[in-house]
Amino acid sequence: MKLGKNIRKLIWPLNKIYKGMALGKIVYLRPNIYKDLFFKRPSAENVGILLHEQTHVERINNSGNALSHAIKYWISPTFRFREEIEADRARFKATTPSLRSKGGCSYL
Repeated sequence: MKLGKNIRKLIWPLNKIYKGMALGKIVYLRPNIYKDLFFKRPSAENVGILLHEQTHVERINNSGNALSHAIKYWISPTFRFREEIEADRARFKATTPSLRSKGGCSYL
């Protein structure tokens, strides 16, 4: 799988806390997840994590103001919950069929 330039590895100690993180226009992933995405058939879970974080990036970009979006995300539990639901919706929509099979992601 070819990854865009906006996909990078999380650094220590964040890679011990988060599986993935969206910060501005960049998606950061744990090194093991990042590495797995280069295989011909990466795991559905790891592709789902990437899709989840990419959805956050898209929503940040669509908000028009990344700083305002970040502040609302961290101080408003309701806003954060809605953002996580939207990111999970994208993740599950794309990965659920492949999770039913025992193999990797079938849609790549």
